[in-house]
Parts: sequence; structure tokens; C-alpha cells
Amino acid sequence: MSIIAAVLVTLAIVILSPFLLGVLNTFDISDWSRRSEIGQTYGAVSAVLSALALGAVAVSVSIQARQAKASQIQAVRQFHLDLIRMELDDLQTYLPCWGPLDLPSRAAQQRHIYTNLVFSYASMGYNVGEISEPWLRDMLIGMFQSESARRYWLMAREAWVASAATNRRGRRFVAIVDDEYRRADAAGPPAIAEEPAVVYSASIEPEQPVTVPIQRSRRVAAGSLLLGAGVGLLIGLALDRRQRRER
Repeated sequence: MSIIAAVLVTLAIVILSPFLLGVLNTFDISDWSRRSEIGQTYGAVSAVLSALALGAVAVSVSIQARQAKASQIQAVRQFHLDLIRMELDDLQTYLPCWGPLDLPSRAAQQRHIYTNLVFSYASMGYNVGEISEPWLRDMLIGMFQSESARRYWLMAREAWVASAATNRRGRRFVAIVDDEYRRADAAGPPAIAEEPAVVYSASIEPEQPVTVPIQRSRRVAAGSLLLGAGVGLLIGLALDRRQRRER
């Protein structure tokens, strides 16, 4: 709004400038022919300022539309946040509602969900520029020392790729994770192992989808995506509140 006000004030000064010159006695204010010549001199400038004023109005309308959309998104986030809180309070009851999670134990399921939290935090931070690429890679190097993180990425990668299809930063995030996963896999087995019965090893070639030699349903990937979306909403709300406090 301040931009629009500044443009309007400038436009008013330009329009009234012939009269201001009359007040300064530089010419006879009753001389309309002289006033007309001066008005024509300012015609081009007035046209430019009018265009700027129109552009400022358009920008203002666009900002208001974004704010309205942000309010709607905030309402959806709050509703989804309530659902996630219910799930975290009673994992055994509500986890099946998100789809099957084929893991060998309850502890493995809890680690899977926590790993989802970490990946969602990394994705959100990278997308908003809070986490740089070197920082992200350093995080992933440590995470992929764990069997939980490697297994999570194999199970959830398909969902991450689908969710990032229309987002350039999202696609870059997936590419970075793939790259660090390949490096960790090439370096050998994870340093932090879990249940030995779980088979998760796979090969990721550049620009190729992950191939997983274990039987899993597409619903597992969908469930992981929904969990990731919910966690992302939690992080988004936290970042939004932080930005509001900083303002």
C-alpha cells in the first residue's frame, strides 16, 4: 500500500506542477496557453506514472490474493496438525489409518516415522533456503550411516518423487538425496544396523528409479507421503510462527 500511495502522491505533484509554477510567479497563472504548453510537457511523464500506478494496484491485488490463499492453507494446516497430533498420541490405533507400514517391529515403525520427521525438516528447510546444499549433504551423510534412513528412502522415494514433480527445488532435493544414498551404499553396509532379517539393499543408478528387491505395496509409499506431508505441515507452522515473531 505504501508503494501505491507514493506513486499517487508523485502523480498528483506532476499534475499540479503548472499551478505550483504559477504560485512561484514564473508565469501568469491566467495564461492558459502557456499552462497548456507546460501540461503537454508533463504528458509523457504522467502517462508513465499512470502506468506505474496501475501496476502498483495490480501488485497489491496479487498480494491480497496470496494472503487470502495463505489463510486458507493455514486453516488446512491446522486441521491436518490436529490429525497428526492424534496419531502421535496413539500410534498403534491411528497409524493403520494412513496405510500399511510393512516393518518388522513397533520400534522400527517408530524409527521410520522419526526418520520421516527428519527428512521432512530437511526438505522444508532446503525449499525455503534455510538449509544450504552443503549443509543438507552433510546431514544426509550422517543419516545414511543408519539402516533406518536407508530403508526409509527406499520405501518412500517413489512418493517423494511424485510430490516433487512440479517443484524445481523439490526435484533438486530428491536428486541430492539420491546422490548421497548412492555414495553411502557404495561405501558399504550401514554403521548403525537394526534387525538383521530386514533386507533393504538396492542399487540407484544416476537418473534411474530405485529398484528394491523386497515386496512392498504402493500403499506403503502413499502412506509415507501422507506422513511426510503432515510432518511438513508441522514444520511449516513452526517456521511461519518464527517468521511472524521476527517481524
